[in-house]
Amino acid sequence: MGSRIGGDIEGLWALRDHLTGVANDILDSSDHLHRQVDRLAGDASWSGDAADDFKATWDRDVGAAVGVADTYNSVGTIVGTLADTLHNLEVQLDGAEATARKADVPVPANGGPMIGRSCLPSSQVLSAPHQEDFDLTGCGLSLPRRVAIAARRGSKPCPSGCSPTLVPARSGV
Repeated sequence: MGSRIGGDIEGLWALRDHLTGVANDILDSSDHLHRQVDRLAGDASWSGDAADDFKATWDRDVGAAVGVADTYNSVGTIVGTLADTLHNLEVQLDGAEATARKADVPVPANGGPMIGRSCLPSSQVLSAPHQEDFDLTGCGLSLPRRVAIAARRGSKPCPSGCSPTLVPARSGV
């Protein structure tokens, strides 16, 4: 079964891992540097206005680094959620295709919908200018469900329950 979702799901997972790895590297580096600066300032017994200004600036810069790391981590989480969702949709589509094939429902080679196929004999399908007289109905729905949908649309349901079909929507057509 081929991919109907498209996109590079594996690449999205790799990007997630890279972004969260960068976030962790930033946090580890800033934590290490913060400890080193505190140790050096303490060892030098540095005090006074210049020391206080430096420490305040350093604390602000460390806070900014943590903010950047949090952003990388958040984007990585979002990209990972996107990849997981796309993967789950792909699995669900594969399952639906397998179920359809098992039930002998015609499925095109690409696994996509059969839009434009007709349950009517080809002699009864109208030419393109009159296709607005036809209704596309869903495959795999029970007859009562198809009738209900068609009634809401003001058209007639496909009697055979075939895949999306062209069926007369107006009486006398």
